[in-house]
Amino acid sequence: MEFIKKVVLTLALILFVISIFKDLTVGTIIQPSESVSVQDNMPRDKEMDNKDNEEKTENSFPDEQAISDRYTVTRIMIQPGDTVLTIIETINPNIPSMEITQLIEDFKTLNPGVNPHQIIPNESYLFPIYDN
Repeated sequence: MEFIKKVVLTLALILFVISIFKDLTVGTIIQPSESVSVQDNMPRDKEMDNKDNEEKTENSFPDEQAISDRYTVTRIMIQPGDTVLTIIETINPNIPSMEITQLIEDFKTLNPGVNPHQIIPNESYLFPIYDN
């Protein structure tokens, strides 16, 4: 009986170590089950403001497409709990995995002077929509 306990404990320990190793090296890629638009969470009056802001954005930043042919620009109102990466992943569900540093740099390019790690809820920021 003691031998069986040792074997089971050893196998459990080996599986645990393999599990941790795989999680740290490969990880898991979570695909959203349904595409949820960040803009759907906005109240109706803010959606109207958002459309006006998008028109202003197009006029205010006419050279944004000249900066990069990789993406177009949209303005999104930040909700509490949103992060730059989750918003970019939400509005770009079909992009292949990109470098996080590139996503952050694109956000900084579109929003000069804004720290992407300290975005403010109920403020709107420009986000890239990447071309496939």
